[in-house]
Amino acid sequence: MCEYIAKHANKERIQPIALLGQECTTAAIFKRLTNNLKKRGVKTVEIRPSSPFIPLFKKHGGVITEEVNKLAPGALSKFEYTNNRIVRIGQALLGIFMLSIILVPLIWHFHWALFITLGFGLILIFTGRIFKPEREIIGGYDTVRDLIVEMQLHLEKSSV
Repeated sequence: MCEYIAKHANKERIQPIALLGQECTTAAIFKRLTNNLKKRGVKTVEIRPSSPFIPLFKKHGGVITEEVNKLAPGALSKFEYTNNRIVRIGQALLGIFMLSIILVPLIWHFHWALFITLGFGLILIFTGRIFKPEREIIGGYDTVRDLIVEMQLHLEKSSV
């Protein structure tokens, strides 16, 4: 099955474009990626190589992932996310609430004061979401240029 797919698959090739008298593969990759995103309904007018990547990914993550994987599979594979301390404390309070709502009635009668931990937990979670997460790595890229350079490296590896 894999051999059949490998023999009959159409791999999209990106030809370098002439830019100021030089052949430039990164410009060709950027142009192809933005054209593909535009065809999929993403407004690409404001996308520049120096544009921050994370806000763009948050807005159009699914489409970007799909198009990057079509052009250079594996270029967008590293994802790390850690909530900030406020959200983590709120989540811990929700966990304590869930545990206490199960265990307290076994030992003692149920008390409505248990919902205080639920309230504080939810308030902390919603408040914490306003602030930046402690760690947010999407592919390890800060700008669109970083993504394009990594895509070029993956394309060069796959063509060897």
